[in-house]
Amino acid sequence: STTKEGRQDPANNYMYGSGQATTQIVGGRIHKAYGGSNEKGNICTVAMSSYEEAGTCTLLIDETYGAGKNAPIDGAVSVDLKCVEYMAAIYGGSTESDVNNDIVLNITNGTFGRVFGGNNTSGHVHGSITVNIQEKGCKPIRIGELYGGGYLADYSIYGYNSNGTARTKAQYDQMNPADKTAEGIGNPRRNPRINVISATWIGELYGGGYRAKVVGSPTINVNMEEGHINKEYVDANYSAGSHNVTDELGTYSLYVKEVLSSGAGAGDALLAIGTIGSIYGGGNEADVDGSTTVKIGTGKWRDLTTTDAADETVITRRAAFITESVFGGGNNGDVTGNTAVMLVSQAGATDAEDNSTTVYGSIFGGGYGKTATIDFR
Repeated sequence: STTKEGRQDPANNYMYGSGQATTQIVGGRIHKAYGGSNEKGNICTVAMSSYEEAGTCTLLIDETYGAGKNAPIDGAVSVDLKCVEYMAAIYGGSTESDVNNDIVLNITNGTFGRVFGGNNTSGHVHGSITVNIQEKGCKPIRIGELYGGGYLADYSIYGYNSNGTARTKAQYDQMNPADKTAEGIGNPRRNPRINVISATWIGELYGGGYRAKVVGSPTINVNMEEGHINKEYVDANYSAGSHNVTDELGTYSLYVKEVLSSGAGAGDALLAIGTIGSIYGGGNEADVDGSTTVKIGTGKWRDLTTTDAADETVITRRAAFITESVFGGGNNGDVTGNTAVMLVSQAGATDAEDNSTTVYGSIFGGGYGKTATIDFR
């Protein structure tokens, strides 16, 4: 069978295995690491990758993939970054094959040159993409560039045409229901999302991809709180006060507010709320065929392009420090629909520690969207 749904139909006599694929790496200098298979071997349950430095052996990886290389995967993709030193690039998907499931990429610690929710170069993601950034591991999070989409690999919430191109909404609407069901897309995938909860530094943040089109409406949520270094990793390097730290992206100043003595997280080092350089709702030299949403300090998760109140979740964190500019659209890329930027600052707040939103540069609703909406509160 050519589809995941067909392979899961007992009438087609497709033989699945029942185990999961586990990759566990505890240190060393590695060029590429994959959670899935190389050329053949479709994993139907889960491809689990675990990365945790052990002892004094640092973990340095050029490229990391949640899925495989040339082999498709029907199962879930799970990447557990327990403790990493540096990854030049990490992809939620694969390098040249299809991912027939949702991708959820959780970044909890470490230094990264680039982070991509989607694929590298080719292959298709037949599922939703979610990237969560939350500092709660062995090292601060530092990311040069963060993308919801892929690198040179287009993504569509409506699936893909027989010639491999990303299907547009108009093409999806013209399909008959039987074909949609057979392909497993009776409804479009959920739009891509990036949730930034805590991080020491992110240089550039894009809702779309790098030279890779996104057909759909990506949403960026920036509602930040203090990061944590888990207590088992706390030593003199994470005592209260300022520390000069050097990693693969350069030298920076890390401020530890305190080592918690009681309550939830007792023993953890509490880091100051971090910063983000520039935010783009769209892609980097890449188009978005849809709308874009950027929400900063709103205290809510919700895609503004929808009207479903049930999709809205109220949260307590609302802080954000943006050191450069915010764009509703992309960097040298078109947005065919609407662009929306929402920023909220708590009344009476004076800085990010007080749950305020601070943008030191400029705010642009979007250069290429049909409509640009900026909502200040």
